Amino acid sequence: MTMEAYAFCARPIKSIEDWQASIDALGFDLRLRSARDLADHRGHLPALWRGREAGFEFGACAFAELAETYDDIDLGGPWPYAYAFYFAALPSCVGTWLALAACLTLTDGVAFDPQEGRILRPGEAARYAQDTENEVDRIESGEVGRTPS
Repeated sequence: MTMEAYAFCARPIKSIEDWQASIDALGFDLRLRSARDLADHRGHLPALWRGREAGFEFGACAFAELAETYDDIDLGGPWPYAYAFYFAALPSCVGTWLALAACLTLTDGVAFDPQEGRILRPGEAARYAQDTENEVDRIESGEVGRTPS
């Protein structure tokens, strides 16, 4: 099942280099791997998390359309820049949330998780990203669902 998340921002993401610097400043082990200009980027954004493929779908979107779709949630807008993230696999989930948290720090934005109906400020998104990373570690190590002996 594909999941989605959104970043609503006061400023645009200017470059992959700026975004990567924000990821690095947060201490996340994620490497964005695209030479494409972000202004017109649509589709898969390659990324490595701990040396594993963790890319996700990424592109600009219209805030007004999202505000109309989710009219029961206060998205805090209008926002001049909005970005959509789509992901399915566990490493891509981690890659998305690590990248999204760094995006918010870089652009003075907020995240929207429609699955949870939550708005996250930059600090909250960074903690959520770290929690997601820890949960994926637990799932992949087999800790989740294991019956105690």
